[in-house]
Formats: sequence, structure tokens, C-alpha cells
Amino acid sequence: MGSGDIHLPFLRERALGVNLDEACAQSPRDFSRLQKEIVALRTHLLRFTQRE
Repeated sequence: MGSGDIHLPFLRERALGVNLDEACAQSPRDFSRLQKEIVALRTHLLRFTQRE
């Protein structure tokens, strides 16, 4: 567990009512693109770690 993990439950609770578009300072279109890029990155990392 990393040192940043301590704050995750607190952050999740506080973020429930937050507008992610506004909080990320991105337009809805940019936020959608960023979300897709993060999913693609995660997919590539998972594939890379499963190679053997």
C-alpha cells in the first residue's frame, strides 16, 4: 500500500457530489477523451504484465 492510499476513502466520500467535468477543468468532450485514454493505458498495462 502506498502512502497516498490513506486518503482514498475520504476522497471518494467527498467526491460523491462533485461535477467531474468542472473539477477536472476540462470540457465534457476533453474529459470523455481523457477517460478513454486512461482506459486504453490500463488495458495496455494489463496486457503487458500478462505476457510470459
